[in-house]
Amino acid sequence: ALIFGNKRKYAEVEGDEERRMERRVATAGRNGAVPIVENGPEGLTLPKASKAPDETEVPAALRPAIVDPSLAISQLRLAVPMVRSIILRPVGGVGNTAVDGSDAQRTEGQDEEAIVLETRNASGPSRTGRPQDKEPTRISATRRGQALWQDFLPRSALLVTGNHNFWAVGCEDGSIYVWTPAGRRLLNALILEAQPVILDCRGWWLMCVTAVGTCRVWNIKTLSSPHPPVSLAPVLNIASANQGPHLTNAPSLVFARLNSQGRIIVAMSNGDGFTYTPSLHIWQRLSESWWAVGSQYWNTTDSSVGNLHSAPRLSKAADEDNDLNLENVSAGIIPLLERNTTTQTLVRGRAYYLQRLVKSLLSAEGFEGFESSVSIAHLENRVAAAMTLGAKEEFRLHLLVYAKRLGAEGLKGKIQELLRSLLGKVFDGEDRAMSDATEAGQGWETEGRELCGWDREELLKEVVVIL
Repeated sequence: ALIFGNKRKYAEVEGDEERRMERRVATAGRNGAVPIVENGPEGLTLPKASKAPDETEVPAALRPAIVDPSLAISQLRLAVPMVRSIILRPVGGVGNTAVDGSDAQRTEGQDEEAIVLETRNASGPSRTGRPQDKEPTRISATRRGQALWQDFLPRSALLVTGNHNFWAVGCEDGSIYVWTPAGRRLLNALILEAQPVILDCRGWWLMCVTAVGTCRVWNIKTLSSPHPPVSLAPVLNIASANQGPHLTNAPSLVFARLNSQGRIIVAMSNGDGFTYTPSLHIWQRLSESWWAVGSQYWNTTDSSVGNLHSAPRLSKAADEDNDLNLENVSAGIIPLLERNTTTQTLVRGRAYYLQRLVKSLLSAEGFEGFESSVSIAHLENRVAAAMTLGAKEEFRLHLLVYAKRLGAEGLKGKIQELLRSLLGKVFDGEDRAMSDATEAGQGWETEGRELCGWDREELLKEVVVIL
């Protein structure tokens, strides 16, 4: 770091007993010049002479992306991807993930029917001799080696995503371009405040995370956004970080994805999993390492879930479409986040110390019902998470497990409150049409006939049978 003078002492340089360097800097300061010194670990020293530039030119494909001015004043910074020479994105075949690399070798066994979007950035020297006059980036879609369409961009591409509805490319200047499957430009370029770091799509939803930690979601079909841009600062523990002038290390993003309703799902390297709820305008934590070591239901293959096979079905259609088995438990966002929590907790060695803490609490005074309370709280967390995400099948499954545990524990107060919440106002004599019309939002206290996609009466019957 270069600083413009301060009160630090000058470093003791070997062979400079007469402190000629200090006197030279002082003389320059008296003449009106501003001396530049280097703030080293031993004190202030004169900056070293810069080395001669290397004659070997770094390939353009390996250079870092341009630095956006917003990064200099941002409170949050994420790593920007490198500009790669070739980026491949297959859709519709085996291995529906991006294949990035300079060798551009496709994965073996890839379906021949898959459409591959290939992005080639300029990697050779400039044709005009000026470094700013780069070749345009070439975008091409191919199937079985035959070109379907081709387009060009005047700037380098960083990220590529797409599905059967649209293609999207994020560039190093913070712009995003969107094409239809046939190669028509669907809308004008979307301009961001910083470079895109993560680009993901699901259905008609497109999500982008920028280098300054801002998340944006768009519906490409309706050309709208479900909520304003949101910052990742809350999920990166910015509230507990020291708000000083220096940079502070924060948890890293393991992945950021979208669900079918356009909700942002984020998993962190500390094991936490979050989602953004547009109706509340807030991030919510769905998974954390606390449940992994304290709850008896962290492993979803226990006997409690297995006994639910005998539960009556809500409807014949539900019986045909989705059998209540263990495969349903491991499919969905909540189990995905919990698996990430288990992995990150074991990798970072936190599980050992958390287990020691929990074992010591089991025999401590005042913590007699600790394990039972944590297990019930974990089930309540799952039920609330499924309701927040609109996960219909998972909500019913976790609700039945929760009801069975409440019955086993004999918690009369919670059972009565749960039954009243399931009952709602369906038997108050009100007109059902009026009840559906007055329904607003989601949650236990809504006045509609349905709760998270299920009929309240049928859910009530199942819970009563289990109790």
